[in-house]
Amino acid sequence: MLREGACEVPRRISRRMIRVGFPLPCAVPVGGGLRGTRDVRPVPPGRRSRQDLEGELSEAAPQQTLAQRALAVRGKAYAPYSKFLVGAAIETDRGVFEGVNVENASFGLTVCAERVAIGAAVAAGARRVYRVAVATDHDPPAPPCGACRQVIAEFGYDAEVELVNTAGEQIRIGMEALLPENFHFPEEGTQ
Repeated sequence: MLREGACEVPRRISRRMIRVGFPLPCAVPVGGGLRGTRDVRPVPPGRRSRQDLEGELSEAAPQQTLAQRALAVRGKAYAPYSKFLVGAAIETDRGVFEGVNVENASFGLTVCAERVAIGAAVAAGARRVYRVAVATDHDPPAPPCGACRQVIAEFGYDAEVELVNTAGEQIRIGMEALLPENFHFPEEGTQ
């Protein structure tokens, strides 16, 4: 263990991470007991923290529509097998989140863009999806797969879904139309 400030830092965390102010877990504080997460060292003078950079980017960037964000993130998809790049942007009760499809040589492990975005949203504490944009280069714009429809319905059965493609076509449809009989547990007290 490396001793840094009031915490002992595991060796697998590099000194560079510590030097640039990367948030590190206080795994074994010197005083005993776990204390959660904190920065081991402050950001050095002349460098900006991650929070500062994110704030500047969000303020400087012009407001993009949900569809524009889905189209923009689509290029980051990892689809070496199908070459079918998909980007998704979702508007939730905690803000907008983006995702891309991530393929795997074992095709069953491939994850769709919509589920990646929803996973990021849930990890940030979101529990409600209001709108979803899905971007492909398919003509007409491709809708979410069945699994993604069910996951979207879990967090927003009344969500609006916007399908877009690189040619500029847009289709808006409600989740009720995409998945008319979604699976859900009955309300407590009903059967």
